[in-house]
Formats: sequence, C-alpha cells, structure tokens
Amino acid sequence: MLLHQWIFAENQALVFEDRPQSGGAALLEIRPAGRAAQTLPLKILLIHGLCASKSVMRQMAAEIARWGSACYLMDLPGHGDSTEHFSLQVSERATGRAVQTFLSESNTSNPRPLVVIGHSFGARAALSAAQRDPRIAAVVALSPAVEAFSPKAKVPLLVVTGEFDFPFVQQGAAFLYEQVTGARLPRLDDPGQWESLTNSSRLVVLPWTDHSQTLFKASSMQEIKQWLTRISPAIAEATFSPWAFWMRTQLRAVFCILSLLIWFPMVALLADVMSGGRKKAGDCITSALASPFRLVWVYAFGASLASVGLLWMNPWARLGLMGGDYLTALLCITGVLGLAVLRPECRVPASAWRALVCSLLAWLILVLVCAPWITAEFVHLDLNLTRFRRLPLIFLSVLPFFFLDELISRRVLQGLSRTRLVMLHLASRFILAITLLLGFFVLRNGQFLVVLILPGLLLTSLLCWCLAAWIHRKTGSVAASALFGALSTGWFFSVFFAEL
Repeated sequence: MLLHQWIFAENQALVFEDRPQSGGAALLEIRPAGRAAQTLPLKILLIHGLCASKSVMRQMAAEIARWGSACYLMDLPGHGDSTEHFSLQVSERATGRAVQTFLSESNTSNPRPLVVIGHSFGARAALSAAQRDPRIAAVVALSPAVEAFSPKAKVPLLVVTGEFDFPFVQQGAAFLYEQVTGARLPRLDDPGQWESLTNSSRLVVLPWTDHSQTLFKASSMQEIKQWLTRISPAIAEATFSPWAFWMRTQLRAVFCILSLLIWFPMVALLADVMSGGRKKAGDCITSALASPFRLVWVYAFGASLASVGLLWMNPWARLGLMGGDYLTALLCITGVLGLAVLRPECRVPASAWRALVCSLLAWLILVLVCAPWITAEFVHLDLNLTRFRRLPLIFLSVLPFFFLDELISRRVLQGLSRTRLVMLHLASRFILAITLLLGFFVLRNGQFLVVLILPGLLLTSLLCWCLAAWIHRKTGSVAASALFGALSTGWFFSVFFAEL
C-alpha cells in the first residue's frame, strides 16, 4: 500500500492524458502538472520497438517530462492498442502522421522544436521520419535497427547502444554514425564515446548494457538530457538525479512484481473453496521413458520434425502474428509428436471439472486483475477485441505441448528434486530456442528480428511454468495446470506479437 501511495504521489507531479489522433491509436501525453503543453519549450515523440508498446517507453517519458517537456507516446501499427496491421510502410505512415500533427501545431510566434526518440525498430521509424521531414529538430536512436540515413537537411543525431547489445545492432549503430559523419569506427566491443567535428552527431556505447537497458539505465538518460540541452537550453535548468531515476524504475518494477504475487494467495483461496480444502488425486500417467535425459530428447525429436515440416507448409501463418504463428506451430507439432512418443496412460477422475474450472478462474484473475497494473507501468498486456479472436486457435494449438510438458514435470518425473526439474525445463526451452532460431534464420528470414525478444520469451516461459506448478500443487491435476499454461501462452502470444 505504501509503495502504491508513493507511485501515486510521484505521478501527481505529472499529467497523463490520452490524445486521440485520426487514423491510429491514441497518443499518451505526459507533461508536468500545472503547465499546458503549449507553454513547454520542447515536444518529444517516443517510439517503441518491435513487439512492444508505448508502455515500455513510459518510464523514460515520465523522466523527460520532469525536465519540462511535453512527451507523446504512440503505439505503432499492430502493437499495443493499435487496430491497424503492421508493416514497414504502414509504420512509416503512422509515424509521419504523428510528426505532421505536432509540427503543424508550432507557428512562427511559438516555435517549439520536435525531437523524436526511438528504440530498436522505433529508432528506424524515427530516422525515416527525419529523412522525410527536415523540420524535426533532432533524433535520438537507442539500439537502432540498421537503416540507410540520408536526410534532406542536417539533423542532430544521438546514437546510444550497449556493450552487450546484439552484434547486428552494434553494427547498425556504427553504420548509422559513419553515414552521417563519414568517420570510420573500430568494432564496438568496448564502451566508448565518439562525436563528430561539428558536434552534430554523437555515438555512445554504454558499459554493462544490453538491448533493452538503453531504455531504463540512468547513464542513458544522462546522455539524452545532455543532448536535449543542445536543442532547448531550458532543459539544462532541470535537475536529474541518477539515483532517484534508478529508484523510481526499480520501485515500479517491484510494484509490478507485487501485483503478480497477489495471484498466488488468491488462487490458493480459490482452490480451497472449489475443492473443499482437499487436493484431488492425480489424473494421469505412467510411462517407460522415466529418464530425464531421454525425456529431453522427446522435445528435441518433436521440435526437429516440426521444423522440417514447417519448411513446406505452415497453416498457422493465417494467425497474422509476426513470429507468433511460427512459434505456435512449433509448439503444437512438438506437443503432438511428444505425446505420441510418450504414449501416456491417462485416468481422468470424474471430479476433474472442479480443477479445470479453478484453472480457468485463476487465468482470469491473472488477465483481469494482475495484468492491467503491469500494463500501466512496463509491458502492454491488455487483450483488445481485434486480437481476441486469435486466442482460441492459439490455445488449442499449444495445448498438446503444455499437456506433454505438465505430464513430464508433474507425473513422469514425480519425486525428482526441484533443482533437477528446473534444469530439465531449461534444457527443453534451450532446445526449442535453438530450433526457433534455425527456423527464423533458415526458413523465415523475413521475421528474424523477432529473435530480439527471445530472452523475454524464455523468461516468460519460466514464469508461466512456475505459475502452472502452483495450479498443480493446489489442484493435483495435470490437466488443470496444462489448461492454465495453454491459456496463458495463447493470451501472451495474442497480446505480445506484432499483428500483420
């Protein structure tokens, strides 16, 4: 409660307003409280990366707004609250519409510079906008995707990447800086700073920083503040405390974690009410493949055959989710083949419906109670109506995989230590990740950029597995935990992956 009050008090210093725009999702405006946007010296448009949303830019925008700027966050087509379909061309048009809206508001009597800040793919959209419209005052490209950049006029450019960013992102950052300045750079393996002779372009490699951390590190904010000061000297009057920014970000992360932790006692209470306080007997299985090593090869066998089959045909491509269709197909085929190899003997008790209803309600609690808090702070997890239609198909497709996964974890290897179970889970996900990488790079080159979110997918998979373990602990039903895992994955895929 105290944490929530602190966050509420912090937000009182800022104004958060939805600003409708024609032809796209509403923009989120963040500005200092007590001041109209027209009186602020600087306007800043922030653009998120691939398979993200404006929520991920919220922490950065709030800090910049504290410096005395009006910040605007947009959802690219196919992301967040946008109902448009994603493509490079549509994204460029959507960014252009937003830029034109802000530039048309400025007049000769009140010229307020517009700066565009983009992360990853959003940096590419920002660069494209600056290339088309020379009135943009400056561009900040955070971990930018590779882009040829030849603007009509000299545009001040700040490029920030991380020491541990993806190699092709580092190469893209170096390529971008070399295009603008004509300089030749060494490999960006170590932290460093480079600036053009005219001081109009700057490249920074932050130490101990990966692809996403350029959004949340205080050192990244310091670079941005220093750069914005060149565009609007009024920014220099604002104070910036790296420690305070770090604390605000970490406490919001803790707030999101706590909002998720309330799910566990709620589900425990729900399970007690549904079952009368008695955990039901197990509903399956026995199998001859009890060796953990052999079971890992069940995943490898299924995933390998799935990749070969998807080389020729992928019926799930009609889902229209960039990367999500291939991953759904991979999980479906892996699960079906794995169950065929495992040949489980299932015994479903007549009372299993209670456990299944409990699992369904637990999923609804996660989606309707916990997810909105996280959406408001970091990651968009709201499922709008345009994407809801995909949920049943994804759920039914991934259900065999999660049934296989739960059978192995909760029944076949029952009695195995938690450490060994976690190691088995990580080994199976490692195999799936390797197969996914091969699939995207070899079979589906057009969507390979989705590997940027692979670490997040692995972390989400581990979290989902832990939540499913709690469902099984409270219900004693493999079917219930598998149902929860499939529903959660279907919901996450529908929300997270860009809509094509």
